[in-house]
This record gives sequence, structure tokens and C-alpha cells, in this order.
Amino acid sequence: MRFTVLVLLFHVVFGDAVCEDCPPWANETSLGRYQDVWRTLNQTNSTVYVLVRSTYNKNPVWGENFTCVNVRAVEVNETARTVKSLFKFKNATSGKIYNLTDTVGITATYNYSTPNAIQYTTPNGTLNDTVIFSDYKRCDILSIPYENNGTGCELWVNKDHVDNIPDCCNFIFDVYCVAAGNYTVYDKQNCSGVLEHKGSQETC
Repeated sequence: MRFTVLVLLFHVVFGDAVCEDCPPWANETSLGRYQDVWRTLNQTNSTVYVLVRSTYNKNPVWGENFTCVNVRAVEVNETARTVKSLFKFKNATSGKIYNLTDTVGITATYNYSTPNAIQYTTPNGTLNDTVIFSDYKRCDILSIPYENNGTGCELWVNKDHVDNIPDCCNFIFDVYCVAAGNYTVYDKQNCSGVLEHKGSQETC
């Protein structure tokens, strides 16, 4: 994993992106092996990922000052490459726990040949969350281009690691995202009623 971080840093500093408008991490040749969105989504229904950090703290779905956001796959369609997901979250409106089911697909952004983005269908069109980095078992860092004037990001962590987040996951979020904003979405005490979890000592 240390090599992974060095590779990502190299492309931040020197870059070899194929288009001028691409962010430094959008380079399929060098970094695509960390950005396969289907590997990110294709999880068992017992695997829960928790949104631990975000560059923004309100949106139309989760509300204002959202917290304890977590998701798991309910149904995976290998043929259609879609996943029906169950989201749980809280927000500042009340102490209520909200449940939301949504079906997402996959797509390719930044001229990638392999799909690298989660695609949501809304009444107004589609929204794409592009994978900046995933190790496919502990953390995912997503670009949320419709937040923070195009620079939004989210850090999702497997529930087994939320109390001991691998340093590399926080580091990559800090390198690529934190300048746009830095909100802590997961707090162990506040989220205890939303998520049952256990710690992990695995590190990068």
C-alpha cells in the first residue's frame, strides 16, 4: 500500500493525464487498477461501508448536517451491472434514522475504457460519482463533481475499519480533497444506534 500512495503522489506532482481538464488522479493507464467501480460496488449484502469524511455537509437527499451515513448492497445484478443499495443516515432535522433504497449503475468518465463511476438516475438526469481510489476491501474515495463547485469528495470506509481507519485512506483524501472542505460524518458515539461495528487493527 505504501507503493500505491507513492504512485498517487507521483501523478499529483508530475501528472500524465490524457486531457487538460482531467484531475491528476484521472489517469487510467497509471491508476486505473485502483478505480474499477464494479469491484467497488460488487460486495456481499453483509458488507457495510460508512461515510466517514466529506467535503460538504448537506445535500437534497441526506439533508443538512447529515451523519452516520452507511450503505450495503441489497441485490447485485451481475448481468445489468446494477446494485440495489440500502442507505441509512441521520441529519440535523431530527434524531430519526432514515432508510433509503436506491438502484445504481456504472459508467465511464474521463474517457476511461473500464467503468470508473457510480451512476445515479434522477428525475433531472444522471449523476456520476467517480472513483478516485479504492483498495476494494477497506476504503473508497469518491469524486462528487456536483458538490463544492466540482471538487466534492467522500471517504467511505468498511465498517470493520471505521474505528481504525487506514492511514493511506485518510492521506489520499487529504491530498486530493480536503482543500474543498472537511466534515466528519461518522462519530462512534453519535452513530452507535445506526451502525453496529467492530474495530480492526489492519493498517496500510
